[in-house]
Amino acid sequence: MPLIATPIIYPCTSAIIGACCLVCYLLNIRGLGYGDVGSSYRLVVVEGQWWRTVTASFSHLSLIHLGFNAYSTWQLKEVSQTSLGGAVLCTPPTEVQSNNS
Repeated sequence: MPLIATPIIYPCTSAIIGACCLVCYLLNIRGLGYGDVGSSYRLVVVEGQWWRTVTASFSHLSLIHLGFNAYSTWQLKEVSQTSLGGAVLCTPPTEVQSNNS
């Protein structure tokens, strides 16, 4: 299988890495830092900023941080795709078998 087809076989992993790249781009272009999107007990629980629990997971403020996390996510793609494979949009493509008998 050609390397270019790999994201099609692992759509969940590709979507997660793509979302992280998009968020990193948007954070850097807007000049936002960890204080703007990061998570802490005080901000999430006490101040009720629940959205920080999601944004902190996708926030990568430097390209090296994004690169290492994307690489490790890609290396774990088979394990993560298997565990997420039951979701409707994350189901890996299956081959159609025809009965020509």
